[in-house]
Amino acid sequence: MSFKSRTPVYRKKPFVIVGAMAIVIALVGVILFSTQSDPSKVAVKKKSPVTTTTEKKIVLAPLTGLEDPTGDSRERPAVAIKIGNNPEARPQAGITEADIVYEEIVEGGITRYLAIFNSTVPERVGPVRSVRGMDPNIALNWGGIFAYSGGAAKNEAKIKSTKGILALNETAAGSGMKRDSSRGAPNNLYAIPSVLYTKGGTPVPPIAQFVYSPKPSLLADPASSFIVGFKSGFACTWKYDVATSKYLRSYTSNPVVDQKGKQVAAENVVVQFISYPSESEGITTGSGNVWIFRNGKVVKGTWERPTTEAPATFKDAEGNILSLQPGQTWVELASTSTVVTVTP
Repeated sequence: MSFKSRTPVYRKKPFVIVGAMAIVIALVGVILFSTQSDPSKVAVKKKSPVTTTTEKKIVLAPLTGLEDPTGDSRERPAVAIKIGNNPEARPQAGITEADIVYEEIVEGGITRYLAIFNSTVPERVGPVRSVRGMDPNIALNWGGIFAYSGGAAKNEAKIKSTKGILALNETAAGSGMKRDSSRGAPNNLYAIPSVLYTKGGTPVPPIAQFVYSPKPSLLADPASSFIVGFKSGFACTWKYDVATSKYLRSYTSNPVVDQKGKQVAAENVVVQFISYPSESEGITTGSGNVWIFRNGKVVKGTWERPTTEAPATFKDAEGNILSLQPGQTWVELASTSTVVTVTP
């Protein structure tokens, strides 16, 4: 009996394969449709962040050459305030905060200050005193506001008629000046800079008065201290302080301080020798000698100011422009006969 082997026969089922392919195609269609209808599901290649470098613009205060982070000094005029320096007026308010201070010789050989503010806003400044005949020509250097208590009729007329100057006496200043009842007149009138700045005045910003550079002149000589020989009681000593890189002001051994007890100090002291044909009538145009003290040294040169239309320029013996250290400056408008004694 013979047996025939039987090999199983697997028959293909076309309908199963076709059905499977249909399902796959359908799924692909669903996926494609969903990604097209919902952009959030589309893969997006992320771009690398773009890095930009913006350099900070440094703003310098025009009357000090120092950096002004607020930029306020470029948005307002200068305010010049006439301040008494007689013993009854001391200690004065605000003088340590001025950008520039001019010291003038007035009647009887006493001195008075003309303090200029722009980069700072002290609480008050004073005592405010009267205008003198030489003031308009000095104030033309920077323009803006000139604040004073009053003065002789001819001097008031002169300052009020000076083009480019907004002259404000006690009446015109309004709330920009106040009397201090704890002090006796006439040394009790104080200016309020925050109010005075709102009164107007041009130019804005004020005209820069000096050329600034951190490097002193190569022609400078050591000057640890010096005395500007004004009349007795007003002769002032300036002594260099290495720790602060400033000259400190005193009368003999007594520090000159403001009403807050802070000693007067300045990066620069300029002794400008001018002619005084009569008291309070110093001439600030023309030319003359100048001694510039900064960084513990002094350089001697000349000043030139042909007209009142621009500030004076300072030059050394070789004709090079003399620069100041960025910071506060005191200008001693000494007489050509004033003796200045320097200690190396």
